[in-house]
Amino acid sequence: MKFCRAERIVLGICFALVAVNTYLIWLKDITVTFRYVASPLAFAGGVLLLGQVLRRYWPNGRVELIANAVGLSALFSGPCSLLNMLLLPLGNDPVDAQLVVFDSYFGYSWQAACAWVASVPLLSDILWQTYKLTFPLLMISIVFLALTTDRKRLYTVILGTTYASLGTLFIWALFPTAGPSALQFLSPEVERIVHPSNGSEHALELYRIFRNGVTDLTGPDFSGLVGFPSFHTIMLLFGMAAVWPYRPVNYVFAAMQAITLPSILVIGGHHLADVFGGAALTLVCWWAASRTCGAESAPSMAITAALTGSELAKGSQRG
Repeated sequence: MKFCRAERIVLGICFALVAVNTYLIWLKDITVTFRYVASPLAFAGGVLLLGQVLRRYWPNGRVELIANAVGLSALFSGPCSLLNMLLLPLGNDPVDAQLVVFDSYFGYSWQAACAWVASVPLLSDILWQTYKLTFPLLMISIVFLALTTDRKRLYTVILGTTYASLGTLFIWALFPTAGPSALQFLSPEVERIVHPSNGSEHALELYRIFRNGVTDLTGPDFSGLVGFPSFHTIMLLFGMAAVWPYRPVNYVFAAMQAITLPSILVIGGHHLADVFGGAALTLVCWWAASRTCGAESAPSMAITAALTGSELAKGSQRG
């Protein structure tokens, strides 16, 4: 199998996560069905294997890039999501109260924002639809970069989101949050219209899970654990950064992302601080990933230049 440096880094992280997850499952005696773990890995492994076959026999093709990029992203997301739950219970108390105070410095209140959105019921439906687009838009941007064969930018996005995922988990484990809905309650009418993904009952349940942890991952859905920093914001910004040099695609993405951002706050039930944290982490991880991919491309450029110079020298001798 042939993997570039960025791919080897992500694969190494995946193997490390699998080892850590296996140890935590054994240590905490958590029930995880084989199907829960095997299904995502089978899909990711199959797509990645297809990409490697294509790279072996039909290299430098768009389909090969798509298969390797999607397979690698899917391979990482499985053990990373599992680690999110295996870290429970958390040792530190939630910091929602502090983040609500932070948001107030900017004049923002989730409760007031939801009440305003509820006054325009159609707006709630629009925000819900755009909220669902954050992950698909990121994957579309990855496929787009593969179709343009922009390998450096493609692997900057993949490596950067990998770094950002790990950074998000680390920060969340130190400063857990369940969202402003843990402290700010909506009226029944506002909640009926907006129906946020993270309501007050869900936030209070998260507090219980943060304190007690989980022992069985085969039944209920434990999604929405991470509040600060907002990973939806990270996916949104990485998707936007991916297509930034390409007009008019970036204009279309910018218009859609402009609507998606408020949906993260209102529908996603995030603090404003969550969005700020996601944006800051995106900048750091994009820089780190671009440095890695830039260092990787330098040797290949030097080799290409050397080979070109050699060919020119041979040509001059023949002349």
